[in-house]
Amino acid sequence: MPMPNRANPPARATATISEVERKDIAKLHFDLCDKPYQAHRTLCVLTKMLSLAEIWGPRPDGSNPRRHVKHYKERKRMRFLSSEETERLSEVLRDAENEMPSAVAAFRLLLLTGCRLSEIQFLRWEYVKDDCIELPDAKTGGRIVPLGPEARAVLADLPREEGNPWVIRGRLPGSHITDLQKPWVGFRISLFRCLLGVHFAFRPAWSLNCPRQSFDTECFNPCRCLHEPPGCY
Repeated sequence: MPMPNRANPPARATATISEVERKDIAKLHFDLCDKPYQAHRTLCVLTKMLSLAEIWGPRPDGSNPRRHVKHYKERKRMRFLSSEETERLSEVLRDAENEMPSAVAAFRLLLLTGCRLSEIQFLRWEYVKDDCIELPDAKTGGRIVPLGPEARAVLADLPREEGNPWVIRGRLPGSHITDLQKPWVGFRISLFRCLLGVHFAFRPAWSLNCPRQSFDTECFNPCRCLHEPPGCY
């Protein structure tokens, strides 16, 4: 059966599943040494294929030649929002504001402050000052987060619930928001649909930390209008 390597077909591309040996796997893996991520995922596919071959019968049990072929070391890759993606995300957030105001406010603050997800999720009003957020117990200890005019506008528009100390309110009285993963999946799908007609032919793997991480990159322009008062849109 053909081996899954689009760039450089291996010498034994016509070998059947029962004829594949460890040297074939090692050769394929070595041919992809300059593409460690592709090499890793190719090995994962081969592992599953050969394991199924043992279950279904073409190979004897315990004969998987993928064993003992080690993965190349992968470096962590960061995926940031570009300027265009940030602008489109602002449109997605505006469209969702009436449906999920707390989640929209949380992601706007992530984009505009660079705070960690937990710092926004558990942000208390007592930490919010006129021009900054004073976090007493951040991951690296207490720190001060400056607030630009856009971030201050987001905070100023947030309704305050009597007896609720949390900035980003939850569904229940006196609670904070507990799930930002589900809304982010929805925002990400909407963002993908916006970009699909522009230049994307695939779905980018934006993680939940992407908005915060994009704050510190040159791709993000804090002057972009992520928050606009009613009547501007």
